Amino acid sequence: MIKVSKNEIYYGFTGLLFAFTALPLYLATPVIYEGVNGLTLTTIGIILMFVRLSDAITDPIFGQIIDGSSGSNKYIKWLIPSLFIMIGSLCLLLNPPRVFETYNAAVLWLTTLTLAVSIFSGIALLSYQSWAVSWSADPAVQSRLIALREFFILSGVITASMLVTLNMVKVLSLVSILLLSLVFFMLISLKKSNIKQILQPKSEKRSWRKILVSSNILLYFIFLVNALANAIPALLFIFFFRDILKLDNSQGGILLAIYFLFSAIGIPVWKIFISRYGTMPTWCVSIAFSVVFFSFTYFLSEGDFVGFLVICMLTGFLLGAELICPPSILSNLITNSNHRGEMEASYFSIWNLCNKLSLAIASGTVLPLLNVFGYSSVNEGSENGLFWLQFFYAGIPCIIKITSLILIILFIKNRDNFDSL
Repeated sequence: MIKVSKNEIYYGFTGLLFAFTALPLYLATPVIYEGVNGLTLTTIGIILMFVRLSDAITDPIFGQIIDGSSGSNKYIKWLIPSLFIMIGSLCLLLNPPRVFETYNAAVLWLTTLTLAVSIFSGIALLSYQSWAVSWSADPAVQSRLIALREFFILSGVITASMLVTLNMVKVLSLVSILLLSLVFFMLISLKKSNIKQILQPKSEKRSWRKILVSSNILLYFIFLVNALANAIPALLFIFFFRDILKLDNSQGGILLAIYFLFSAIGIPVWKIFISRYGTMPTWCVSIAFSVVFFSFTYFLSEGDFVGFLVICMLTGFLLGAELICPPSILSNLITNSNHRGEMEASYFSIWNLCNKLSLAIASGTVLPLLNVFGYSSVNEGSENGLFWLQFFYAGIPCIIKITSLILIILFIKNRDNFDSL
């Protein structure tokens, strides 16, 4: 039986807070703000794209700054204040005034707070991810920390997503504040326990050339393409179950809960699969089967709750592999490149940049295009608009997933030591 220490549980539990600023934020924002002072899906989509692009640019900058910090508890020093600003901004964002004085005031409120949530979530996440790599030289410990982190994040996503779909954003805000208080005391306890992080002698100059070699650039591009395939359904989920399947909020909450519950169940199973067959092959298998199962979503129609539930179970289980494979690959890449204790935050900053670019691309293209094609979640949309909603939700992600799978196969063929990842 695998023994998990109290400190490792404290580390993983911190991931609950990040769950509130990931999927739930992008599920809730269009629903909360569409129609407020005349805000449209096009405007909201452009704002979200701008925020994610700005946030993505700042990640590599803060990654370098964090890597250049000194001290045995440098990640906690960045993590704690960032979490406080992140949760404070999130609560204001999810609970806007009922009416703004002007249209511009509504735009300013949405843009400023979304930007604050995203930037400080990015800083906190960089510190959090890098900490796991420098925690121990043992790959088994790193893998355990990553699995714990993703398990707790998924647990938080289940809770937060259900609250969002049930329009209980005030409860969501209260829960996030309570969790922040609990996480704060856990991080203080970890700081006092004086965990010895692996720190390499500081290089005279940290150059992006050490990271952005040709093979790594292809790997990061694969991360971007695969993240884009995941971002589009996340962005459109509420619209899909309400307007295509004609389900109520409680049924939507059940679907999300089941999806992420099966993801959490899948994580320990996929860890066994990775230990036997390797991370890259495991990732390929999960992507291939996710395309097969999710493609059936395109053929669902009004009232198909059970059919969608089965799809959520299967694709949710496969998501467990997609959650742990990319960070494990990146951790192994950092170790193989002899950059542990020196450039972890820089590596993860580029990965986070890819994830945020995918959300920016999804928000800035899909929402405006749906608006152009006649879809609206507030007003009565056209049949043509509903057709395009289902195509963007179910068809486009499968095409992108297939593209990412082809790129992974090319990456494996062109890299002699891919099995070390």
